[in-house]
Amino acid sequence: MAKPRIDLTGRLFGRLTVKSRIVPLKGRTLFVCACECGKEVTLNGSDLQTGNTTSCGCLRDEKIAKVNYKHGAASCNDLTGAYRSWRTMKDRCYNEDNNRFYAYGARGIKVCDRWRDSFENFFADMGERPDGYTLDRIDVNADYSPENCRWASTSEQARNQRTNVWYQVGDERMIQADVARALGIHPSQVLGMRRRGELPPHIQAITA
Repeated sequence: MAKPRIDLTGRLFGRLTVKSRIVPLKGRTLFVCACECGKEVTLNGSDLQTGNTTSCGCLRDEKIAKVNYKHGAASCNDLTGAYRSWRTMKDRCYNEDNNRFYAYGARGIKVCDRWRDSFENFFADMGERPDGYTLDRIDVNADYSPENCRWASTSEQARNQRTNVWYQVGDERMIQADVARALGIHPSQVLGMRRRGELPPHIQAITA
């Protein structure tokens, strides 16, 4: 006998008031909820009943904003670049729906215990994110941790990609984009020359 569906309509969960139930999706019962801040969200009934979700997200943002304000990183109404990087870092490692999960969490990349559940610790170790910089792992095969992370520019990040194709040009080690720039051609042409064995004598393809 099928278990009867629970109707939470009209009940209050934290800042959320349940307005209506919608047709169950893949075994889950979903509810349309109105938040005190005025936003409307659709949530899983189990998250409401267990207390995992008590607002549309505004309560979490307010708490983070207070932390940022405490550290002098932002005004009370803003989420800083450092917080956005912290949130993105965790999402890539633990959210299977993230479009970059395959390159992070699926490869076993994790966030260290000190940072995973504490933005305050992350901020204390890394400080505010400089304009134009992003969070970069020095060793692209190691976890996110204070000793393996830095704020890096776009060009620094580009040179630290595990998918880069490298070349030895005289005494200098270059990525494909730099070789193309030196030769005045498109990077795809450099790759074509490599595959055909037509690289100039002073340029040697390397694998790492």
